[in-house]
Amino acid sequence: MPFDSLPRLISRTEARAQGLTRYFTNDPCKHRHIAQRYVSNSRCVVCSVASAAKSIKARRKRDPASFKERDKRINKRQHKYKLEWKKRKRLKERIANPLPTSRINISRGDVPATPRIQARKEGRTRYFTGKICKQGHMAPRLVSNGQCVICSGRRRRENEKRHPEKKRNRDRQYAARTRPGGAAIRQWKLDNPEKAKLLQRAHAMRRQAQEANPAWADQSAIKAVYLACPTDHEVDHIVPLTGLTIEGYPVSGLHVPWNLQYLTPKEDQRKNKRMRPEDHILCESGFDHTLWLPRQLSLF
Repeated sequence: MPFDSLPRLISRTEARAQGLTRYFTNDPCKHRHIAQRYVSNSRCVVCSVASAAKSIKARRKRDPASFKERDKRINKRQHKYKLEWKKRKRLKERIANPLPTSRINISRGDVPATPRIQARKEGRTRYFTGKICKQGHMAPRLVSNGQCVICSGRRRRENEKRHPEKKRNRDRQYAARTRPGGAAIRQWKLDNPEKAKLLQRAHAMRRQAQEANPAWADQSAIKAVYLACPTDHEVDHIVPLTGLTIEGYPVSGLHVPWNLQYLTPKEDQRKNKRMRPEDHILCESGFDHTLWLPRQLSLF
């Protein structure tokens, strides 16, 4: 220990008379520590700390379950202290290096310094003072409660995590205000579950067709294939838009002219979304369109 960092010399009797808990005589203890001693038992401070650590280690080894709650409290306290220390450090940095006026984002609502009363008179929801909030944020504030928008957003997200049901109710109320027909649609779905299921399936098929329909596909050729379909047949995709091969591997086809064929309703229903051996033959043959298009339809 450097000489200039040593505490002042004081005996145990003088320290007790002055109401102190420690004293220093500059004499080494039996473990050769030159440090302060406790008035209560004249023990060296370094030895006391080492003995306490050793005792806690032995107790933890004997009964680790008893220290579980203690460790949780200590970790929670240390984490809280670390967050507070970071906030204080950030606040000092912001005070030492304030945000220049040129970096104020006007599109986000950061406007030149305006009193809260004036912003309320003008009908605005935010105002900007150019001052730092308690957490060190230089940002606009809400006219309703004077809080920083960053702190308010953090608090709102924390409340949403703690109370998810309130968030769902708020979202429902917002949907009812912005979409007046939303409640009626939901009620219709509850009253007609079968029709709602069919509509949902149709929307899913339409969405799949949109995703599988590339921009370079010849729409006129696709339309001609549908128009030339016989009355007792249906248009089917050789490779399903979303389906399986014979071996059971997932496959995704495209909505293009050479991936269309004619099947009877019974064959189409039997095929469902799984490729048949004939479909594999068509794929391996390089999509010979004469096998599945009428002879009089010369598109290719």
